[in-house]
Amino acid sequence: MEKKTILIFFALLLAMVIIMSGQVQSPTGSSYLANAIFSVLSPISKGVHSVTSQIKDWWKAYIDLREVYKEKSRLEERVRQLEAEYINIEELRFSNKRLKALLGLREATLYPSLPAEVIGNDSSGYFKSIIINKGTSHSLQPDMPVTAPGGLVGRVIRTSLWASQVQLITDINSGVAAIAQRSRAQGVVVGEGSNNCTMKYITNLDDVAPGDLIITSGREGIYPEGIPIGRVAMAKKSTTLFQEIKVIPLIDLSKIEEVLIILKARETIPFKTKQ
Repeated sequence: MEKKTILIFFALLLAMVIIMSGQVQSPTGSSYLANAIFSVLSPISKGVHSVTSQIKDWWKAYIDLREVYKEKSRLEERVRQLEAEYINIEELRFSNKRLKALLGLREATLYPSLPAEVIGNDSSGYFKSIIINKGTSHSLQPDMPVTAPGGLVGRVIRTSLWASQVQLITDINSGVAAIAQRSRAQGVVVGEGSNNCTMKYITNLDDVAPGDLIITSGREGIYPEGIPIGRVAMAKKSTTLFQEIKVIPLIDLSKIEEVLIILKARETIPFKTKQ
């Protein structure tokens, strides 16, 4: 009971002090109670203000960062669009260059001709062929020669209404009557089933050397005379009657995209009779 009385006394005393401090004016004109409350709360208010300001700065930085990421994404998308446009322009430029070369070849061809696009490749094993987007509806027939800017491609071997199969000169079943342009030595260029050809029936007495241009002779009645085939990469005399000659085609047949079909029917060359 005595402790309780003491506590009540001190509580009343504290209340009287607070009341009196609220009434007593300090030299600054405000009460001592107001000064005490301000002294206690001002550090807290300053801390709250500092935290609030920091949060505002962080939020502003977050918003700015989001805008930067949005702008970065927009610029990256624009770069992708420009790259795609550049690729399309380059593809059109290369396509235009190839078509100009094909047009020049067509103008230089003595026979009527028809351009076509390569739509398939059937080069499996030793058999080398391509599929083109022209067929019997475009007057194509088997054995029509097929060329491209730079040299001979092969011949049509199978046709349908809207497409045809072309046997490449590198096919093992391909044979082209040919002649060495420099020495006029005559033989037959056959496919190796790879990317190269060999020239057969050139005797050890014939003058054929690496670098010689091999062209069609027209002797088999399929290919017109004078179409470039390839260049001699190796010419080696053998112990047999004929030389070993390797011919590299002038064009990469695995990469052609457009060809020119010569609309020429196969010719039957009659045998000469002795007089």
